[in-house]
Amino acid sequence: MGSYIFEVLRVTLSIMMFGYVAYKDVKTREVNDLIWIVFGVAALGIDVFEVYSGALDLSLLVVAVGFSVLFALVTGYTGLFGGADLLAFVVIGLLNPIAPLALFQPILYTPILYPLTVISNSAMISASGVFLVLIYNLSSRGGNMIFEGYSEVTSLRKVILMMTGLRKDITKVRGPPFEYPLEAVNEVGTVKLILKPNLSDDADASNTFNRLRSIGRRHVWVAYSLPFLLVLGVGYVSSIIFGDFGLYIMSLFIN
Repeated sequence: MGSYIFEVLRVTLSIMMFGYVAYKDVKTREVNDLIWIVFGVAALGIDVFEVYSGALDLSLLVVAVGFSVLFALVTGYTGLFGGADLLAFVVIGLLNPIAPLALFQPILYTPILYPLTVISNSAMISASGVFLVLIYNLSSRGGNMIFEGYSEVTSLRKVILMMTGLRKDITKVRGPPFEYPLEAVNEVGTVKLILKPNLSDDADASNTFNRLRSIGRRHVWVAYSLPFLLVLGVGYVSSIIFGDFGLYIMSLFIN
């Protein structure tokens, strides 16, 4: 009964946390670090009590939190995720060291290392966005015309851009921190498509958009900064309901 109550508390706190940070991420792409401190301290309090009472195995807690911290350090060092995402990974390990199996029985496969399941499910959900982007670009007007007016556009670059970038009317571009240019303009006004946007310099991104407008460009290729905290929240909910997507996909090949 005690374990059930704490699972309810952990899931409730997680839903509250992800609900708030997802909203802030979508609206502003910024989340106050105080949120992670509050929920992290609450999670640590639950962990200590459950370990002390014998409801949670200390080794499971150490493995879950250790994985979350290590994952945050590695992805932070490589620049794959922003600061808020890294803190979220750590809090996930503290708040959800094991799957809430007393509350929910997953439809697919039961997670082995729960924080890993939440992160991997989120990564798969995020990756599925590639197909939506491709459909959007294929359905946009212009056909092959969408790559006219750019220098040195190889076939491989076209394929990558069709799956990772959006071609938008320049008057509808929101700019940073929501959208970043996948185009560069040199001194003579020649426009070149690039594959990796500079997400660390909002001023440079705004200047590039302004330069493109000044030379009369009507459309622009942009990279949309994904609100990953929203995706992480969806990944968390999916892990409760469905379980581990990765294990399920592996089972299809093994069987």
